[in-house]
Amino acid sequence: MTQTEDILSFESPDNLTKTDKKVINSFIRDFGGLIILWILNKKRLYGNAIINKINNFYHDKDKKITGSSRIYPKLHDLEDNGLIKGIWENRGRQRIKYYEITDKGRNELLRVKKIIKYVLNYELKDFINEMILADK
Repeated sequence: MTQTEDILSFESPDNLTKTDKKVINSFIRDFGGLIILWILNKKRLYGNAIINKINNFYHDKDKKITGSSRIYPKLHDLEDNGLIKGIWENRGRQRIKYYEITDKGRNELLRVKKIIKYVLNYELKDFINEMILADK
């Protein structure tokens, strides 16, 4: 099967090909920081809870689309840039680092939202609407 036939034969997320997985991984890699900021804007969470939340985006809860090797470096980058802050807390005998968004992180989310809303031209908005938001 050629790559074109492979793409055209996509019928179900239950049968992800290597190409499909590359698309998902690229999306998480490229938008992971923004996704984490969006999640933490709703609620402070610890690292594994963030990973679980992202994995729950996928319809099959038994399959994982990301893991600690991809998310923790993003968390560290966001923290180093002051967009989130980590707070260590004791939970029984364990110490768990909870992450929460900072004002700088909220401002970054707002900035990106404004860019998407006001700067992207109609064709790109149409692409996003058709490729991501439309049911077909």
